[in-house]
This record gives sequence, structure tokens and C-alpha cells, in this order.
Amino acid sequence: MTSTDHCPLCGQSVTPEQLEAIERRMREEELVRAAASEVAIRRELSEAHQREVAALTATLTAELARQRDALQADHDRALLKAKTESNRENERLQRKTMELQRALEKRTANELGDGQERDIDAELRKAFMPPAGEDAVQRVARGENGADILHDVRYRGATCGRIVYDSKNHKAWRTDFVSKLLQDKARHDAAAAVLVTTAFPAGVRYFCVDGEVCIVHPDAVVHVARILRRSLIALHRQGLSLQARSSKMAALHTYLASGDFADQIRTAEGLVADLRQLDSRERDAHEKVWKERERLVTRAKATIDEIDNQITGIMEREDGAAQEAAAG
Repeated sequence: MTSTDHCPLCGQSVTPEQLEAIERRMREEELVRAAASEVAIRRELSEAHQREVAALTATLTAELARQRDALQADHDRALLKAKTESNRENERLQRKTMELQRALEKRTANELGDGQERDIDAELRKAFMPPAGEDAVQRVARGENGADILHDVRYRGATCGRIVYDSKNHKAWRTDFVSKLLQDKARHDAAAAVLVTTAFPAGVRYFCVDGEVCIVHPDAVVHVARILRRSLIALHRQGLSLQARSSKMAALHTYLASGDFADQIRTAEGLVADLRQLDSRERDAHEKVWKERERLVTRAKATIDEIDNQITGIMEREDGAAQEAAAG
């Protein structure tokens, strides 16, 4: 006799084989439902995660926008503050510049010349006082009558003569510069007078001679002083009388006023300008510059030597011949 079981779904009697088939089908259906439920749960979790991410993104975006706005506002305030301070500083500098400009405009020609006078004094001291030489150079105290600088030329302890210098820093040339210096020359019992100026008579730009006064640009004052100094030493060594010295100095001034000397001093000026240009390019081409510098120095020395030779010739000739040579 065959055993029977009951269906778990409807309760009817079923054979064991039928029961096994029913249970298997039930397990399969349960697996399908479980899989479908898992898919639904996963979908729901994914959608919930996406909603959370979107909400967090929106929150972060809003926070970043707020911080960016705050930073921009801080930057704008800092920039405005910096601009305000910069404008104030510019205004302060402009006021200071205007004050300095007004102060400069109020400065007299004497005050402007005082700086140039100090520079000339320093250059003469460096060139002719110990240890470079044995001369005496001194400035005349402000307010005292006379020239600006006194230069006593000395040779082996003996005074050979005096050169007086007057410094002018005016914008325009005035003829009374020369007449005033001639008076100073006589007042100081000087043998030579040099007017140092940046303003010259019409048609002159660097050097000229007016009577017994050498008119020279500040850049050439030491060169001219050296020529006058050598001449005074030569006259001293010859032991000439006062009249003979005056005649020799007149011949010297005639030569200095000649076209030959003017050409030579202009040549020397050009060489000095070339030397300065070479100095400015020294960093870029050091070796090349120094070779060119040596060539120019040699040429400049040759030019100065030629000047010295002509002056020596004037000093050593008889008075009549010296006058004719200088005039020629």
C-alpha cells in the first residue's frame, strides 16, 4: 500500500513524488522572490545613496560659494585698503617732490655753485696735494672777497706761483665772470686764473681763453691746472724776472687760445668720453674693453705730451721767438 502526504499549499493528499516536486517548486519560487527583493533593496539603497551624495554636493557647493564670496570680499577690502594707502603714499611723495622742487628753485646760483666748488677742490687736492704732489690747495671761506679756491704751486719746497679758481654754476654766460676773476687774481697776487663753468660764451662749449683767464668745463679743470702748474714750475726753475715771467705767461695764454690747443683739448675730451663709454660696457666685455682702454689712454697721453712739448718750447725760447711761435 502506497503512503500519502498532504500538499503544503492546499492540504490535499499527494504522493511522495508529488510532494517533493511541490517543495522543489516552492524553493525555486522562494529563490526568485529573494533575488527580486535583493534587486529592489539594492536599487533603493543606490537611489538613497545618490540622493545623499546630491544633497552633500549641494551643501558643499553652497559652502564653497559662501567661502569664495567671503574670500573675495576680504580680497576686495584688502585691495581697496592697499590702493588707498598707495594713493596716500603717492600724494605724500608728490607733495614732497613739489616741496623739494620749490626748494631747488629757491636755491641761488651761489648755493648751486658750492657743490661744484667742493668737487673741484676735491679733484685738485687729489691731483696735486700729498701724497700725489706737494702743492697747497684751499677754499676761500664763504663771505670773504676773492676767488673760490687758491692753489699754491710748489717745487722742492719752494712756492712757484699761485693759481686762483672761480666756480660758476649759472645757466647763462656773463662777461662779468671774467672781470671779477681778474680782480681776484690781482687781490691774491696769482700768476694764473681759471674760471670753471658749465656756461660758455657763444660758440664755445668746453674751453677758451679770455685775456689772462682760462675758461674751462669742470671735466677738464685738472688737465688745465696741470698745464699751468708745469709752466709755473718751469718759470721758477729758470729764475726769470717778474717781467720775463709775465711775457712767458702771455705767450702761454696766446697758445692756449690758439686753434691747435683747442683742437687738442677737444681731442682729449673725446677720448675721455670714449673712456667713459668703455667703462660702462666693462661688465659685458671686460677683456675687450681694457684693450681698447689701453689704446685710448695711449692716444690721450700722446696728445697731452704734444701739448707739454709745445708749452716747453714756448717756455724755453727767447721772448721774441716765443711770442711769434705762440701767435703762429
